[in-house]
Amino acid sequence: MKRFWCIFFMFWPLAAIGLCWIAPERGWWFPTEAMSPLGQRIDDLFYMILIVTTVTFILTQIGLGYALWTGAARTDPGNTTRAWFTHGSHNLEVIWSMVPAGILLYIALYQFDVWREFRMRPYFPEAKMLAESTPTSRRERRRRWPRSPHGSSNGASGTRALTPRGGCCP
Repeated sequence: MKRFWCIFFMFWPLAAIGLCWIAPERGWWFPTEAMSPLGQRIDDLFYMILIVTTVTFILTQIGLGYALWTGAARTDPGNTTRAWFTHGSHNLEVIWSMVPAGILLYIALYQFDVWREFRMRPYFPEAKMLAESTPTSRRERRRRWPRSPHGSSNGASGTRALTPRGGCCP
């Protein structure tokens, strides 16, 4: 019965990996290809993160299977093998802190150009930027640029705030 749980907990990750392996061939994957080169670059970021999480998942499931199998073997009658004591292991803690930090740093540096192209002002269409940034009516200007309740730096109260509503100032 004790080996049953090891097999049970290893079957489901294998089934998930198998289903993910055949999903693109059967049309169970994402609906369409990207519509633009920028969309393709964003998809590439997604697939890179998917690969990192898949490898991490597989390695943790191998570790889980090993722990369950050896733990079940240690409970056999006559077995005197003791478990490996790792509590407070500085080297192990450094490893499992630095590896994820390195992976996240790599992802952050890799994706920076893509998000810069997606978010920064020089890459926006000029006509859309002008249409969205120019208030059309007095009411719209008041909504975007309310009067500051604190006054200005020169002491005159009731002057307009320096940032739009939702900015850094109340």
